[in-house]
Amino acid sequence: MIETAWSLPVAGLLIGSAYGWLVHWSGFCTMGAISDVVLIGDWRRMRTWAMAIAVAILGTQVLVLATGLDVRATGYLEPRIAGFGQLVGGVLFGFGMVFAGGCLSRNLVRAGGGDLRALLVVAAAAIVATSSFQGPLAPFRDVLREIGTFQVTGSGSGLGDVFASLTGVEARHAAALVGFGLASGLALWCLRSRGARGAAGLLAAGVGLGVLVAIGWAVTASLGDPFKPQPQGLQSLTFVGPSARALAWLTGSGGLDFAVALVLGTLLGAGVAALGSVQFRVRVFANGSDLARSALGAVLMGFGGATAAGCTIGQGLSAFSVLSVGGLITTAGLIAGARLGLVAMDVLVGDDGE
Repeated sequence: MIETAWSLPVAGLLIGSAYGWLVHWSGFCTMGAISDVVLIGDWRRMRTWAMAIAVAILGTQVLVLATGLDVRATGYLEPRIAGFGQLVGGVLFGFGMVFAGGCLSRNLVRAGGGDLRALLVVAAAAIVATSSFQGPLAPFRDVLREIGTFQVTGSGSGLGDVFASLTGVEARHAAALVGFGLASGLALWCLRSRGARGAAGLLAAGVGLGVLVAIGWAVTASLGDPFKPQPQGLQSLTFVGPSARALAWLTGSGGLDFAVALVLGTLLGAGVAALGSVQFRVRVFANGSDLARSALGAVLMGFGGATAAGCTIGQGLSAFSVLSVGGLITTAGLIAGARLGLVAMDVLVGDDGE
């Protein structure tokens, strides 16, 4: 293990910068992927998401087999799953990201490109998430996470654990079999579409996002800070907890670590991409209704993300990479919430037009 005081923050900054640049360059957005399917039947960005999941799973399972990476240290494979809390949190987050114009990471990318609306959304969501983790909203979050808690198997809550319990295959190899099978299926589904094959840039972005998830696990497993231990264990791409930690760092109540640097790097990478493509623009709220909708979206994302213990990237990508059942539950909630949010937004916009 490499132990230097700045190793993890530097790694977080580099990974975040790559993420911010890639998302800005490609235009990838999880909320946009869902709305494309629902509103116009366009599956290209959804296939980008699927490709990112496939590559993240493949890369992570290769790391497990090649290096003995202990994915249980990610926190996504606890034996007991807060099923109801993760589902409700996912629904709230999904609903909120429609009103906020994108998920938390997408708003970070927009903020890096000069969008002050997005910056305020991120700040508000971070404040609410902090309050939900350890403030006045924490009791409500805890109640939701206690309802409907269940245990998948005795050893863990991964799809590999389920397969191992059914077949008797050793857990690590069971996870590899499930992972390679799932990754192959998702990749084939992406590539069999003529439209997806024509959108080479989006598919490349999906591959890049998946690679960044695997890199995140690898570097946080191999790098360490002896002066500031990382209580979160293995970390990769996720933005609810890191945004809250970045807020604490900015206010002087927290230190600079991988999570904080990931947020800063995302802003930096998106800013570089925006400047390089001459797309950097300062944007503000159009009117009071725009501000109110964004504020509501930020609050729902902050509380929902804290309750679900992740976002569209943390649960919808990183948790998938370790085959988390909880990640499946949260992602189902995210998609359902976004669908409801699109309906509600259509009604509200229609009313505004009248």
